[in-house]
Amino acid sequence: MWITRPDATTSFLGDDDGGRLIKLGERALDDFRDTLGIGAALFGRKDWKFVAGDATPEMLWLLGPDGISSYDEIRSEPPRQLSRAFDVGGYYVLRDGWSKDSSYAVVDCGPHGALACGHAHSDALAFEYAALGKTWLVDPGTYTYTGDAESRDTFRGTGAHNTVIVDGQPQSIPAGSFSWGKIARASMSDFIAGDGFDYFEGSHNGYERLDDPVRHKRAIFFVKPGTRFSSPEHLSSYLTVRDNFTAREHHRYEIRYHISPGCSVMANGNRVIVSEPRGDRLNISVFGDVMPRARIERGWVSRAYGERVRSLVAVFEAEGEGPQQFTTFIIPSINGKPIHIEPTPLADTLARGFHIASEKSLDLVLLGDGSTMARCGPLATDGLMAWGRFINNEFEHACLVRGQNLETSDGIRFNSSSHLKQCVIQRFGNWIEVSSNSANRFSNVERESAARLAINGATFYLERGWQSARFANDGSGWKISNAS
Repeated sequence: MWITRPDATTSFLGDDDGGRLIKLGERALDDFRDTLGIGAALFGRKDWKFVAGDATPEMLWLLGPDGISSYDEIRSEPPRQLSRAFDVGGYYVLRDGWSKDSSYAVVDCGPHGALACGHAHSDALAFEYAALGKTWLVDPGTYTYTGDAESRDTFRGTGAHNTVIVDGQPQSIPAGSFSWGKIARASMSDFIAGDGFDYFEGSHNGYERLDDPVRHKRAIFFVKPGTRFSSPEHLSSYLTVRDNFTAREHHRYEIRYHISPGCSVMANGNRVIVSEPRGDRLNISVFGDVMPRARIERGWVSRAYGERVRSLVAVFEAEGEGPQQFTTFIIPSINGKPIHIEPTPLADTLARGFHIASEKSLDLVLLGDGSTMARCGPLATDGLMAWGRFINNEFEHACLVRGQNLETSDGIRFNSSSHLKQCVIQRFGNWIEVSSNSANRFSNVERESAARLAINGATFYLERGWQSARFANDGSGWKISNAS
């Protein structure tokens, strides 16, 4: 059923609890571009100015007229990098551009705070997500330190973050306002900033303290087709989240997503639709070995210390015995464009396949084990994860994570004698473009599939008489090794 927008209720801590922060500007409380602009003025950073925008009053107060003049002389340029791993802090950014409508996700997989961990939250593998000019999935913030002990634990607890609760327990257990009794330790195992996709994988041990230990591993695949594949009838960038739990006995799982205040939410079965006033939507669908059911609960978001506003939380619940896997699709749609997501049974394999349809485009997602060949419709792979896009039933774009083979039914085959970290194949008419790390062999098995082929920048023109061609890299560059 529909859940209307949360009450526009705002609550504040009383003066005896530390009071509210004094607001000196007109920007949103969580808009920190003034700090970024000051940094740009001090260090001459063109990329920081690009994001910060115009000079702010704070810059005049802190740096004076000379600081404003220095800032105005900086020529702003967009950052050169889109996605990046900040390994020391444990934050991983997946991004598709630097416009106001660009999509990005920020994943937390780092140390549980610093020193005594007094300011830490129980948020391993949580993430925020923005698309279409709006942050849809948010971190609810802090709200208070000592003013309200119950609120303090609620806001820093696992349930207040976009991650998973097991058996109703937090990942880490607090022992006081600025201390912890049990601490979850998170570790990143893979991060790929690819051409057309980003991939993150990490895990934490917070639930290994249970009588039946549970290990949580989360992988996030961020497909970003790019402007050449983003016409209005096609899907833009979106997330696929794969949560794996190793266990022997029966457990309860809650996958939680905190929605930005001001949105309305509908839950139906294993799906949630988030709507915002302009008409754009966020589609969240969760599939599992045991099918989850979605419900909506009320929550809070704190954008500044001592202040909180009502929001909604999408909760997907499931329980089962033994190892479990859940796959979440988080897909934005402009003006509520309908999106259909269906799981696809795959014969004789443990892999999972999904069809994602929207108007003229069909996306296929294959989740495998990184070794066994599996097929989902016209896409086949032995990789850990693969994605393919077909427009009017014709192949356009595909990505492979951790595998050796990627094939389509219309004659494109990529294979390598070694296990690859990633591979991307794109088609533009009769031109095929391949990019991969450490690949050493590529097979183009049907002449009709391409007349020109580019592999990591090396271009080949395929002769009309050829029915198939194979390419190899002997260390000095790519060459045609066999053609017939």
